[in-house]
Amino acid sequence: MLTAMGFETDAAEAALLATSGNVERAGDWLFSHMDDLAAAVAAVKGGAAAADGPPGSSTGARPAVTDGSGDFQLLGIISHMGSNTACGHYVAHVKKVRF
Repeated sequence: MLTAMGFETDAAEAALLATSGNVERAGDWLFSHMDDLAAAVAAVKGGAAAADGPPGSSTGARPAVTDGSGDFQLLGIISHMGSNTACGHYVAHVKKVRF
């Protein structure tokens, strides 16, 4: 899921390691470290040696990471009405669930 958002595999793996495998927190971690993502990834993966080596060369065991089956049901979206993100209104459109 994180790579589908445009993040490199190495960065997604580091974010998942830093957040104990929680995908939502990993996404937040990635966006929080956008200013210097390479350094943050290197710090999580064990320093500059792991970042400079070939992919998969770190000595630490990596947890199995899967994106899931890809099945989902859309429950809502958020849209923006305005000339730019700094002004205007954000509106939540939520699907009614009938019991």
